[in-house]
Amino acid sequence: MTRPTHYWGFRTDTSVRREYYDAQLKDHGVLRQGWGWDENQDLREVVKQADTPRDQRANVRMYGDVKKGDFILVPRLPEWEQVTIAQAVEDWDTGYRFEVDEVEIADRTYRKDYGHQFPAKKLAHFNRNNRHVDGDIRQTLKCRSRFWNMDRYSGSIRKIVDIAKERQGDLEGDEDRGDRFRRNVKKVVEEAGLGKSLHEVLSKEFANSGWEYALVAGLKDLFPCYRVERTGGRDEKQHGTDILITMPGPLDEVEYGIAIQVKDWKGEAKNIDEAIAQIRKADEFSKEKQGLRIVEKIVVLTEAAPTEAGDPGGQRDDVAVIDLHELKILLGRMASATAATLD
Repeated sequence: MTRPTHYWGFRTDTSVRREYYDAQLKDHGVLRQGWGWDENQDLREVVKQADTPRDQRANVRMYGDVKKGDFILVPRLPEWEQVTIAQAVEDWDTGYRFEVDEVEIADRTYRKDYGHQFPAKKLAHFNRNNRHVDGDIRQTLKCRSRFWNMDRYSGSIRKIVDIAKERQGDLEGDEDRGDRFRRNVKKVVEEAGLGKSLHEVLSKEFANSGWEYALVAGLKDLFPCYRVERTGGRDEKQHGTDILITMPGPLDEVEYGIAIQVKDWKGEAKNIDEAIAQIRKADEFSKEKQGLRIVEKIVVLTEAAPTEAGDPGGQRDDVAVIDLHELKILLGRMASATAATLD
């Protein structure tokens, strides 16, 4: 029985040695991997040990799991925002070599390391924010593991490889996430009209914090006279707000704010109280920003089912909850506003 093709994520050093790694792959057909600075770390010997050393476990998995024809995605190569797609040209347990390198870059000789060499050829590279890269790929690239399985994203990876065969240049450009939202609205309008679920299309493009950028783009078109900004990130733990909508108050010295927390949850919203507690921190904005008064707090659930049986969304005292049902309605309003701005 023929073994199916598998897809893997493969991280290596992201220092200035990236140029060296890229050249090793393109010119010598090897993917270098760290934690190999001593002859005793040769994986052909390590696998014979009863207990695998902790720092070699990921490398032992690479050695045993990757077979000829498998696809390997290498984040941060050849540049920081790019990802290389390579393909194994031999089974890695038979094609493996061990040779500690000594790299000199910018008149500096680095410590000998990266002795693990796995046989592979480079197929393509792409910008992770390129328009052809689906949201599921962007999401899995956030994985911090040294080595992980990507089989569930095989379709999205194959699509990129197919594009690279004809037009590699199309994969290198960056795309603003607001533009990505508008591009998908235009696609829905042109192909099926606004009756088609924009949510279904956006779910393939955005995940986790990506939804915040999409909603900011749509809200800006829906409320062109208000200020809409993404406020999530490092300071979110203080104010609990991913998106802030600011509008003029009746008096010049006061502005009103709508604070939004976005949760990309699947299935049931079992931790809704946690999200509500987060968004209630939005009142801190009134202390941080003089003249700003938070008048509405909202939790948006991008994929979650109704929060209560028969209740699409709902209200939790001072916090409104928009679930999947109500989000689709809101996206329809955004799409109509965005479509009006398109050529």
